[in-house]
Amino acid sequence: MKTIYYEFDIEMFDLEYGDIQDHEHFLSFEKGKCCDKNYKYNIKDFKKLYCTDTVVWNTVGSEFTQGLQKSCGYVDNNMGFRFCIVKNESSDWSDHRSWAYLNLDGTLPEEFDCGSKIPKYLIKAFKKLKQN
Repeated sequence: MKTIYYEFDIEMFDLEYGDIQDHEHFLSFEKGKCCDKNYKYNIKDFKKLYCTDTVVWNTVGSEFTQGLQKSCGYVDNNMGFRFCIVKNESSDWSDHRSWAYLNLDGTLPEEFDCGSKIPKYLIKAFKKLKQN
């Protein structure tokens, strides 16, 4: 049996190398409803979001190259923060995750990196969260 659920997440990443250091899921959704609220960390800092350069590492053959990528996030205490929605698909045989990161203007993209559309109820919950 396949289960799909979504999580609102804040990723904390290293500014020098772009590595994700930690993350906090703070809202979970399943079957169109919020099923778990964790307000230990919240997006009270939406007003801080802006475009920033994020360090990324690319593999080219056997070489690693460092580059910059524009991200929508914010910096606090030498740590980068960015919001994403995580799509979790679980079955008896496998687990799969996909991510949707904010566009540079702070809006949600239309789909996850796997190509599936972001459900309308998640877009509505995101907009409500930004207004608070």
